[in-house]
Amino acid sequence: PKMVERAVAAGVHAQVLRVQDVRRVVAEPYDVVLSNFGALNCVPLLDAAAAVRLSVRSGGVFVCVTISKHCPAEWMALAAQGRWPFRRGAVVPVKAMPVPMHYATPARWAAALGTEFACEGVEALGLLAAPPDLGGQLGLGSQIEPYLARLPGLRLLGDHTLTTFRRS
Repeated sequence: PKMVERAVAAGVHAQVLRVQDVRRVVAEPYDVVLSNFGALNCVPLLDAAAAVRLSVRSGGVFVCVTISKHCPAEWMALAAQGRWPFRRGAVVPVKAMPVPMHYATPARWAAALGTEFACEGVEALGLLAAPPDLGGQLGLGSQIEPYLARLPGLRLLGDHTLTTFRRS
């Protein structure tokens, strides 16, 4: 919400929407649609993709930052604390409430969006540092992470994955 407040203060039309509200609220498609830090992991992929198709104009961009299914930096941090390192499951507790999670890869997103959307980029966010809730800090890794985060073998292994699509 604060990001939207800042955008509106700068004269940009922006709003926070639930996926279920897109059909009711979006009168015209947007130039850019952004879903930040895992919101789309909490809704079924096909519902989210349908909302994106309604919301992005021809030539527009969809940027999604989703929680990655696999995060080796998280595994190492949890193992170092003596905890089971695989905590990303089908249901994740958020403030003591069970939240169903979906971990769609960029390829699954591309299939769900259809041929009108072309994937323009995929990169890992938080590849070299554990998630903040585990005390992760980049330190020296911050200088090399931008290069490693785009490599095909590593780009799906961050805390989050940033994927950019352009609509034809």
